Amino acid sequence: MDLVTGLPEVANADPALATMPDREPRLRVAIGPVRQDYAFVILDCPLSLPLLSVNALVAAQQGSGLDLTAYRTEAAIQDAVQKRLKG
Repeated sequence: MDLVTGLPEVANADPALATMPDREPRLRVAIGPVRQDYAFVILDCPLSLPLLSVNALVAAQQGSGLDLTAYRTEAAIQDAVQKRLKG
């Protein structure tokens, strides 16, 4: 098991991602080379829908275990992700 912790600089990821082309799959591409090395890759994201959370959802290969609060908003999040991906 490997653990990669967040850094204070990650707080600035959203403004940086906002100006990038093809911003939604950035995290999926970044973890792609090591994905086969792990049975699971767990990405902990805020409940809001900043671009970093959208990247995590796009990178996911299957649904996630969500707490009750997040579960209530899962449909709205998935809808927002689909809208962003369609442009």
